[in-house]
Amino acid sequence: GLNSPLIGIDSGQLSARTRFEGEDQMKAGRLFFVMLLSCGLLVECAILYYFLVFVPTKLPFRPPGRYLLEVAKEEIPRFTYWEDGYQELKEAFQKEEGFLFQKIASREKLSFGETKLAASLVKESAELLLQTLEEVKSEEELNRLIKKRFTIYQAAGEEGEGKVLFTGYYSPICEGSLEKQGPFKYPLYLIPKDLKVANLGEFDPTLEGERIVYRIDSTREEVVPYWSREDIVKGKVLKG
Repeated sequence: GLNSPLIGIDSGQLSARTRFEGEDQMKAGRLFFVMLLSCGLLVECAILYYFLVFVPTKLPFRPPGRYLLEVAKEEIPRFTYWEDGYQELKEAFQKEEGFLFQKIASREKLSFGETKLAASLVKESAELLLQTLEEVKSEEELNRLIKKRFTIYQAAGEEGEGKVLFTGYYSPICEGSLEKQGPFKYPLYLIPKDLKVANLGEFDPTLEGERIVYRIDSTREEVVPYWSREDIVKGKVLKG
């Protein structure tokens, strides 16, 4: 027989090597898990930091003076000359003169951006604007004089983006017809004679200022709610 083996294997060394390799793999696995957990914590911290620092739940306080921002001379927009609007602007200023005179008498100052101006100076500025509009002959001259004579302010607007909503009151003048024809389809009703108003405060002091609108049902002789808009428009209950 063959008495000398070609390869000799020590079983003790093999088992020790296998044990060490298994421990190395376990250590590597634990290290990978720790690294993965650390990365997850870093991502969570980054997300939390972003929402706490960069996405505020409430807008920062802005002082009232910052709602008007002074415009640099080189950034003043071009103004359009509107000849028909001059008279309307003049009438509007004449109506505001009383307000300005009242402020002048009280020596109150008005805020324009971060600058406070005497009411008398505001009045003089408005008068100079009317004078400028009256004397200019072209749009180019208008823009030249505005840059020369005035300081222009821009509304900061919502969140500082320049978006603003201006409101005002006016007396509308609308065309109409006494008969239904063409575009005149919808009637304007007078206050109906059967419409009644009751002050609930007369019945219960806790309801002072509250009112109800009602009518008397002639059939049942009872107080009932007044006709709804649908009753009036579609049901034509007031047609007569």
